Amino acid sequence: LKALQQHRTEVEKVLREHFSDSSPTIRYGGSKAKGTMIKESYDLDIICYFRNDDTDAAETLKDIYNNARVALEKKYQVESKTSSLRLKDADPTRKGLDFHIDVVPGRFTDETKSDAFLYQAGGEKERLKTNIDVHIEYVKDSGVTDAIRLTKLWKVRNGIVFKHFVLELTGIKLLE
Repeated sequence: LKALQQHRTEVEKVLREHFSDSSPTIRYGGSKAKGTMIKESYDLDIICYFRNDDTDAAETLKDIYNNARVALEKKYQVESKTSSLRLKDADPTRKGLDFHIDVVPGRFTDETKSDAFLYQAGGEKERLKTNIDVHIEYVKDSGVTDAIRLTKLWKVRNGIVFKHFVLELTGIKLLE
C-alpha cells in the first residue's frame, strides 16, 4: 500500500505539471476509497477530473483521455483501457512491471463537481456519466464491506470474470 501511495504522489505530480493551466481534482477512487481493496487482486484508481468549463485540458472527453495518456507516457508505459489508463514501469529491464494503478480522466458535468463524464472507448456515445461520491458512499455506508471483500476474494480464486462494482452492488442488495 505504501508503494501504491508513493506512485500516486508521482502520478499526481506528472498530471499537475502537464495540466498546469488547469486545476484538476485528483483523488482516490475505486476499492481504495470504498475500503474494499484485497491483496490478491487490486488496483489503485486515481481519478483526474477537470472543471466542466475547463477547455485548457482539452475540448472533448476523448482529447482529455488522450492528453492524460501523453502526460503519463513521459514517466510510464501506459495501457489504454475502456475509461482508464493502466500504468506500468517504463524501464525496459523490468519488462512493463504492472504498478496496479489506473488513472481515470474525466470532466465534471457542472460547477457542483458531483457528476462527471468519462471517455468510454468503443462506447456508443463515447462517454459515460458517473458520480464517484455516490458510488463510494453507497459501498462504504452499506455495512457489508467485509463481505464485499470476501466475495471479491471468492471471485478471484474461482476465476470469475465479473465487474467489481456490479459484484459490490449485488452483494449489498442480497445482504440487505
